Amino acid sequence: SAADEAAVQLFLGGKIKFTDIWKIVGEIMSKADIRPLENRDDIAATHAETYDYVMRDYKKMLASGGIKRCI
Repeated sequence: SAADEAAVQLFLGGKIKFTDIWKIVGEIMSKADIRPLENRDDIAATHAETYDYVMRDYKKMLASGGIKRCI
């Protein structure tokens, strides 16, 4: 959710193309450390960390090619 929110914000701000949204979300999902979160604080921290990461490093994700196609 956080990756999608950040990518949509970047799109609405004119920083990425619409088709880049799924590339960013796919890149985050491919790197995700899937684990149960114990409480709301863990959920909020993970959300903020992911959102901040996308907002900070989206150019690197897109430059590296990211996910080439949706699986």
